[in-house]
Amino acid sequence: MNKKQTTQAVKNLALQQGFHKVGIARAGILEKSDFLAQWLRSGQHGEMRWMEHYPQKRRDVRALLPGARSVIVVAHNYYTPYKHSKNKNTGKISRYAWGKDYHKIIRKKLKRLLAGLRELDKNVQGRVFTDTAPIQDKLWAEQAGIGWQGKNTNIISREMGSWFFIGEVVVNIDLEYDRAAADYCG
Repeated sequence: MNKKQTTQAVKNLALQQGFHKVGIARAGILEKSDFLAQWLRSGQHGEMRWMEHYPQKRRDVRALLPGARSVIVVAHNYYTPYKHSKNKNTGKISRYAWGKDYHKIIRKKLKRLLAGLRELDKNVQGRVFTDTAPIQDKLWAEQAGIGWQGKNTNIISREMGSWFFIGEVVVNIDLEYDRAAADYCG
């Protein structure tokens, strides 16, 4: 398969796993990645000291997977049509927390996506991430065209709003890269 065919196969595999949107970016250091270092130096992370760990991995995804060439970013919509209870004695839980732990659900789908890639090319090496490693998920979602970071600090997609989880598969193969998302919040 050529690069265009492989890229389309990757996107098809992601959609077959139940992801609602997929984009691909070139692995490397992103233009906005230095913002995190400035944010940490100014103490904006408060008591979240874990944010200070692994600065090089946060800055450059290739430190998480040596030889990384592409970052496949997926979005999984978590909206449900169910309503919160109107009973004043019943607490409200954010919709993203309804149901099973999303880390397990998304990770399982990402692993199946990576396995599918390895069926296409036995030389594919990769790692999967879903909000559990020092990777700047939001920056990668922007770079891969999933959406832009809104004033609410969430990634916003024209198709899904901000009601989705983000996951990544970092791989050692070159793919065709999507255009970074435009910022529609101004």
